Amino acid sequence: MNKQKVKQLFKAIQNHDDTRLQGFIDEFGPEVLLTVHKTSTLFPIHMAAQENNLYCLELLLKNSITLNSTDTDGKHAFHYAASCGHLPFLERLFSSCPNQIDALKKSDWTPLMMACTKPGNLEVVRFLVDNGARMDLVNKDGWNAVFLAGRTGDLEIFKFLVEKFPKGLEQISKNGRYTINTILQHGHVDLLSFLLSLREKATLESIQRASAILDAAICPNTQIFSILSRHIPAGNEDWSRINKAGFTPLHLAAQKGNSQNAQYLLELGADINMVLARRIALIPRRRFGTGPGTFTNQGIKNYATLERQDGALNVFKEWTETFRALPRWLRRFNESWWKWVPACYVMFYWTEWAHKFNHHAKRKNPEEFANDE
Repeated sequence: MNKQKVKQLFKAIQNHDDTRLQGFIDEFGPEVLLTVHKTSTLFPIHMAAQENNLYCLELLLKNSITLNSTDTDGKHAFHYAASCGHLPFLERLFSSCPNQIDALKKSDWTPLMMACTKPGNLEVVRFLVDNGARMDLVNKDGWNAVFLAGRTGDLEIFKFLVEKFPKGLEQISKNGRYTINTILQHGHVDLLSFLLSLREKATLESIQRASAILDAAICPNTQIFSILSRHIPAGNEDWSRINKAGFTPLHLAAQKGNSQNAQYLLELGADINMVLARRIALIPRRRFGTGPGTFTNQGIKNYATLERQDGALNVFKEWTETFRALPRWLRRFNESWWKWVPACYVMFYWTEWAHKFNHHAKRKNPEEFANDE
């Protein structure tokens, strides 16, 4: 079957054109349902799962065509049906190959993990869990289904999974993050409120253990701090906790330009006079490829906000004024000094080469250079 016919076959499956699909089987035989799309590397079963085409699935079962084909990413039909939220297709597929409900694609994602990434997919998640899908499995990043539901932010899916598998909240990802970290980073207020109402003590302990306030500081949703301030008292050391890079929540809020978060932190007792070991104060945000004196607009704007607080960043303010008082050419050189390094190397070697060439020329033709001496 030529390339054009293959496209027409997949188009018929996509558009639920049952008559045309049956015509392909009559013309080329049932083996046509094992054809691979050359561009997307999908099998017909994958397209049927994406489009909830039950007629195509029944044709595959009728002609004893395998349902366990995978694409180049290792995706099974379960993955496609789960991520697209097609419950009728999943039910029929499960009755035919129940042992593939935890099939792993590349990066070790299961159909349940794929289902958790789609908001409003509660019925599919419920079906998979009720039929034995494992919630304790993790992908290559160390994320389980609870972690992914926390990142997506669907409250109903998150509630269901936490009630079924509360241990999933304690799973640590490969980069050392908990579910609470991703909830606060993405600003899912309803998920945080649910956890605090369900298990306040354990949630506050996990926030402290995971240093999750650092994630809340970079989140633009200021309601997170409004909720946390009701449960964590002002002056608590968590408000000024330092991460591995030496940043406090106030540093991170200032770096992102989240002035509302910065004000919350100051009211809650964050230490405004804390300066990093590298002498980077609260306000400047260094971009890659720029010098230490280059600030983003957000950083300068946030500096203006924090400057109104009592005793705010006097050391940094003096340093900033000193830097701005330098001549323009010197400031430019400070920001792009690294661009001069290759030029210095070229000039050095050019001088050495010119000196050697001149010396060699003098030795070869001393009469021409007699007058120079």
